[in-house]
Amino acid sequence: MKVSAYPGEDFPAAIDSIAPAADAASRTFPVTILAMDADKKLRAGMFADVSILLEEKVGVVLIPKSALTEVAGQTGVYVLSADEKSVNFRPVSAGLSDDVRVEITSGLDPNELIVMAGLSNLSDGAAVEIVARTEN
Repeated sequence: MKVSAYPGEDFPAAIDSIAPAADAASRTFPVTILAMDADKKLRAGMFADVSILLEEKVGVVLIPKSALTEVAGQTGVYVLSADEKSVNFRPVSAGLSDDVRVEITSGLDPNELIVMAGLSNLSDGAAVEIVARTEN
């Protein structure tokens, strides 16, 4: 939960209740949130922006969405070879995503290096030279 009175500060919170029926006028479901505010900074009447975590996964492979490409109708990534001199197209299965990242549910090992730029110029087995390396 974020409150404009305290920019950059997050306030952990938990859902206390969700109305069983929607409000007829607004067609929204009222939700009661309990904020954990040990320092007692929050006051009645403050407006808050709330993000609700629906699911949390640990140990998943996340890649930039921009690294995904399609070849012959298959979604995948280009994986750098062990000698770092060529790439191979690898079909992958994607899971949850946001605007920037996508979860890879199968087809990619977390330790493999993938190509993130210049994908349109690549083909399976193409020779490459690393010009920049980004660690995430």
